[in-house]
Amino acid sequence: MDITWHLNDPPLNPHSWYSWSTEELLSIVRTSDNDQLTSVLLRAFAQGLSRRDGWQIDRLPPEFIPLMIAAAAMYKRGVAISNRPGQGRQGHYQVLLANHMAHRSDYLPPTKDCFFVLDQQVADLYPSWGAHADLLQLAAETEKNLDTVRHMASKIAKGHSKQQIVIVGGGMLTDSAAFAAHLLKRPFILVPTTLLAMVDACVGGKTGVNFPPYGKNQLGAFAFPETVVIFPQFLKTLPLRELRSGGAECLKHAFLTHQLSLIETTASFIQEERREDWAELLPQLLAVKAQIIEKDTGEQGVRAYLNLGHTLAHGLEALSQQRKGNDEGGIISHGEAVGIGLAFALQLSSSLGALSPATAHAYQTALERSGCLITHEQLAHYLGCSLADKDLWPSLLRILTHDKKNTSANGQLSWVILQHPGAEPARVVSLTASYVEEQWREILRRLNKDF
Repeated sequence: MDITWHLNDPPLNPHSWYSWSTEELLSIVRTSDNDQLTSVLLRAFAQGLSRRDGWQIDRLPPEFIPLMIAAAAMYKRGVAISNRPGQGRQGHYQVLLANHMAHRSDYLPPTKDCFFVLDQQVADLYPSWGAHADLLQLAAETEKNLDTVRHMASKIAKGHSKQQIVIVGGGMLTDSAAFAAHLLKRPFILVPTTLLAMVDACVGGKTGVNFPPYGKNQLGAFAFPETVVIFPQFLKTLPLRELRSGGAECLKHAFLTHQLSLIETTASFIQEERREDWAELLPQLLAVKAQIIEKDTGEQGVRAYLNLGHTLAHGLEALSQQRKGNDEGGIISHGEAVGIGLAFALQLSSSLGALSPATAHAYQTALERSGCLITHEQLAHYLGCSLADKDLWPSLLRILTHDKKNTSANGQLSWVILQHPGAEPARVVSLTASYVEEQWREILRRLNKDF
């Protein structure tokens, strides 16, 4: 599969400008315990700046300009800077489905020419891959942050004789290591090892890390691999929880086709815990995202459809991480959160009349049958509180308001809903916080009754 991409830097044109002052920056630098870059980023989030708010930096002293350019480039994957015209980029890359790991030399450059970044678990499970690792990295949600990116960039920079970077791991590693490669302006190849990474994280050019307390993937860049090489054999050792986690993203892609046969087949693959036959299904699911990426690489229009289920999912992930701290096993996984988010999206789609009750029910049935929807009790465990806790919704709302994809004004929230029939498979709607809260309480009631 060949994917062609076109992108403007920054991806979005500003609707308004925020004027940074020298006094403001001096105050940040003098009073913060963080480094200067982190301090500026924290200030931008505290001010509630969106992707559509450009940064006015013309009146700042020259010594602050490089700092502000660096911060703006990664803030919510890039925002406009005053008097610096956007630049267009384009390119293409292949997604290759490899027959067998024994033939990996047919798909990857010679080992001696590459800097291999490997997930520690992959190295443990597959010694033949681990033997070539130049950098082993613990791939945990708690490690998906700017400090980890700096660490990896430092290690990669020291291996300057190996220009090509090969990143082997799941979505958490590919997101953060590709971001490090981008900062170093180094070419990279992605070898996804989880279902989630194969079907979603490695296709589309999004890289990034979390930025507590402001949520998931708030810092990053659009950076595109030279090649993506998928070895389905990695799925043989994938834990069931991770298989279902990736399965939720597979179902999201299937929902966007409105092809019930594909939706039901995908649900069956996950329900049956199939690991041998994904090479048959992956091309169909990958094609869904690839077609959208080619139409709208920079997320100015239809790419927003890929956020189906993700607004709520990212909120749940951020809240879980805040409340459970470094308890990796107690944090909701991305796919588990997406499963809840998809159920919520189906409910919104039906409630708003964009999807018939019968169609919504059929999709919901497939979601439940797949095993990708966690229980009321599991969600409560991951959030560290009773779902009846009066502070739960206000805490979640604060995170949702800061979601980088929230483009609504006047306190409203942006949501992707499915629509069928229609010219497009989905659309973005702006909803009041009170309406979203009402629907949130309804989804909790339904989870409590296991639908």
